[in-house]
Amino acid sequence: PFDLRARESKNFTKSLWQSCSEPHLEMMDYMEKFMHSYPGTPKIAQIWPTTLAHESLKALYHADEHFLKYFQKNRAIIDRSFMFFMGDHGPRREGIGKVRLGQYENLNPFLMVTIPSAYRGTPLHKQLRQKTFELMTNFDVHATLMDILKMQPASRFRDTSYRDMAPLSKGSSNETTRTELGEFFAKHLNLQLVKGGVMNKCQKQCYKEPSSIKQLLDHGDILYEVIVYLTPSNGLFSAFIRRNESGLALGSGFTRLDRYGRQGDCLVGN
Repeated sequence: PFDLRARESKNFTKSLWQSCSEPHLEMMDYMEKFMHSYPGTPKIAQIWPTTLAHESLKALYHADEHFLKYFQKNRAIIDRSFMFFMGDHGPRREGIGKVRLGQYENLNPFLMVTIPSAYRGTPLHKQLRQKTFELMTNFDVHATLMDILKMQPASRFRDTSYRDMAPLSKGSSNETTRTELGEFFAKHLNLQLVKGGVMNKCQKQCYKEPSSIKQLLDHGDILYEVIVYLTPSNGLFSAFIRRNESGLALGSGFTRLDRYGRQGDCLVGN
């Protein structure tokens, strides 16, 4: 509701950025008002307090007390709600993408889920705890939301079936393979720019050097987790590349792991 209100009113947005408060506090206050409005009507809402830690993690921790008080104050409503507390990606600034742990953090954003107190201690809650040991993505979160809204009400939240899709991991240090993957990576990134209609605005990228390349076995195919530096942007990028009988194929989209500054200005929407 906060983003919709800000989009509708320039005065609302202006007062937000000119106030002495912090954006996440204003968002939480607006969310609280929404939670207590329309009694008896099911509601779904989202806030996106990115300014709190998007540029630096150093400013994050002072907000612990803010969130604690918010959850304590609204516990009665939260105990009747499904709540997803999450990020769309992990930290990318301040050089964190250059180290292996930082690369994992970027691809493993924070996710916390609470369920209504009526379902705690049930098979649904037990499976949710088991899921903490499995890989989760935003696609899983979307599927979960659809399950909550469309499927589970009919089964009274008793359907707990799921699939195990965990791959086996294995390393690789073949220099020829690394170069082949790096050049394939750069080629297909450039093709994405062509398809997006921005190649005339963006510089062609070339493979510079690897940061990390790992090999996974996936149902008979070889899946590579590729993290490389490209030039002239000197950007650190990641993607998955699959090898099968037909050769190499792109297995995912591309992710920028370090700060890109003005280099993304050529993209649609920027």
